[in-house]
Amino acid sequence: QSEAQLTLQLSDGDRSENQTIDFVLYNTQPDFNRDNFGDLLWVNQVTGGIVQWSIKAINNQPESVSRTFINADSAVGWDVVDSLDFNNDGHRDILMRNHSTDENKVLLLNGLNQTNAVSIGANRPIANMAWQMKAAGNFDSDAETEILWRNLETGGFALWDMDGNDATANFVDLTAIGLTAGNALPLKWEIQTTGDFDGDGKDEVLWRNTENGSNAIWTMNGSELVSSAFLPQLSNLEWSMIGTSDFDLNGTMDIAWRNAMTGQNAIWQMTQQGDSYIQTDSRFIPNLTNTDWTAV
Repeated sequence: QSEAQLTLQLSDGDRSENQTIDFVLYNTQPDFNRDNFGDLLWVNQVTGGIVQWSIKAINNQPESVSRTFINADSAVGWDVVDSLDFNNDGHRDILMRNHSTDENKVLLLNGLNQTNAVSIGANRPIANMAWQMKAAGNFDSDAETEILWRNLETGGFALWDMDGNDATANFVDLTAIGLTAGNALPLKWEIQTTGDFDGDGKDEVLWRNTENGSNAIWTMNGSELVSSAFLPQLSNLEWSMIGTSDFDLNGTMDIAWRNAMTGQNAIWQMTQQGDSYIQTDSRFIPNLTNTDWTAV
């Protein structure tokens, strides 16, 4: 996000005055190279290399892909969890976790080059390794990032609210779906990715049911679940969501998918109608059949 000012000249016919309004611009697009097109991030599980795909839109259709290696530390031994602007410099950074050592770090980037690596969350050691870091987002539209965790034994989940490199942990309030903070969801529902679908500067959480292919979206306000809605179903369970961005430049986030069995990749083009999100079209993008590569 970045701060900006807008100066308006107000007049009632007899006099006029200038009024300055401060506001915040939110950059919710994964756009590492600042070309104004949505990106996907890929990690090679063998070599630890990290690659950015820029999905270029032509006539409001996601058509071509350019690929660039990111000059950063190797990801070998680390899980690359997500990317977000952690230090508010206008550049996406990369969140990583080592589940064996309980270490977390952020690779700070300046575009496609790493400038530093910082440890985060050391004040909140995770003794129970059933808790897995699943996604990052800005769920309350402040200047700090939140990190979403899931307990893979109980189905419970919690939110780290970051303050610099330190974290405050809160259970997610599930009153909106008839549950309370600390309650669990069935493990058949998996967190897939996040993205700001309604344009309010707060990220939503996307879920997939790994038994029947149902998909859902959660609207968040910090650690509170505000509402939930179903997305179109995709019954072929070989497909999973791998990222979000406004790939077709229509003002609404779209959803990128990957078929891990075939190496196919595709984009659901979305639009918002009231409180619902409608799939208007789908487009295949280049395949990636080398299973050493996984999308973040």
